[in-house]
Parts: sequence; structure tokens; C-alpha cells
Amino acid sequence: MKQLFWWSVTVLWMLFMIVLSHQTGDESSATSTVIVRFLQTFLPFFNEDTLSLLVRKSAHMTEYFILMYFMHESLQASAISKPLILAFLLTVLFSATDEFHQTYVPGRNGSVIDVVIDSIGAYIYILIKKI
Repeated sequence: MKQLFWWSVTVLWMLFMIVLSHQTGDESSATSTVIVRFLQTFLPFFNEDTLSLLVRKSAHMTEYFILMYFMHESLQASAISKPLILAFLLTVLFSATDEFHQTYVPGRNGSVIDVVIDSIGAYIYILIKKI
């Protein structure tokens, strides 16, 4: 039962990420702009472009940190050997395929740098888990 729960959560999170990734460039920018304008109220010393970059890249890291957590729990519940390593590899693979998918979405592009940022989010999970 635990295994079914964690795999369901993992797949739902991945579907959520795919939906976000499939937003056009304009839709994605509109979402970010709402968040950036809200944050500018509290962080007026950041200009809009800098804050937008921070919001977007932080979102990447957070999404993949969460995916790494769900993936790790799913693999552990499945009694897979070396679940932390496999979870990291699967998370990075998902990131790479997501960035490739974005090359087909209008107004978006795939980025190796974003795969690295996503991987950092997953790696932060490993660091926290090891503490």
C-alpha cells in the first residue's frame, strides 16, 4: 500500500511538472510576473529582471528537490537497492527529457543550464538526507 501511495504521488507530481513545462513562454512569464510583483513589495532593492531570474531558477530547484524526495520514497517503498542514487539518476533524466520537451513548446527553449539547476535541487535533497 505504501508503495502504491508513493508511486502515485510521484507520477502526479511529474504530471504537474509536465503541465507547467507545456505552458507557452507567454503563459510561463505571466505566472512568474505575478510572483515577482508580489515579491518586489518585500524586496524593492531587486530590479524586476533579477528577481524574475531568481524566482524562475528557485522554482526549478524546488520542483526537482520535491521530485527527488518523492522518487526516493517511491524507490525505498519498492525495496530497490541504492534508492538514493537511482532516485537522483531518474530525477536528472526526467529533467533532461523535460528540457528537451520544452524545445517543442512555443516561446520556450530547453537549457542544459536548467538541467544543472534542477540537478542541484535534487542534490540538495541528498545533502539534507545525509545530515
